[in-house]
Amino acid sequence: MPATHSRHQPPPRRPLYRLLRGAVGIVAGVLVAGLCIAAVESLGHRVYGAAQDLVLDDADAMATYVAGLPIGALLLVLAAWLLGAVLGGCVAAWITARRPRLYGGLIAALVLLGALLNFSTVPHPPWFMALSVVSLGLAGIGTGTLMARRAERSARPG
Repeated sequence: MPATHSRHQPPPRRPLYRLLRGAVGIVAGVLVAGLCIAAVESLGHRVYGAAQDLVLDDADAMATYVAGLPIGALLLVLAAWLLGAVLGGCVAAWITARRPRLYGGLIAALVLLGALLNFSTVPHPPWFMALSVVSLGLAGIGTGTLMARRAERSARPG
């Protein structure tokens, strides 16, 4: 008679399945993060207006444009990054169904990497860069903790 798995026993180890699930979780998390960031940033362009005749390859023009942005526009960009990191991290942790702190933090780290690449090509105000690094780090920790607690609650019997 084949062994059945109760709700409280983990399924047998299937390394390839877990690897594929992890990869799908990361890809889905990055896609959700990117779509969320694009949606919120497009809202920011509607609220604050998009740059007219801005040449994206001209570093001096980009620096002048960013320096002239209102604080609200910069904070909306940060909100987009944070929302993308949190929602993408939740999706990745949910799909992988294991190690939520790792997968939640990984998506936030990838968003942070994108922000750092942005900072290296376009000068931003120092306060914005510092706030972005700290808040994206905290978003990764918070998302991982939130999803770990969710997993613990769903694993409890009853």
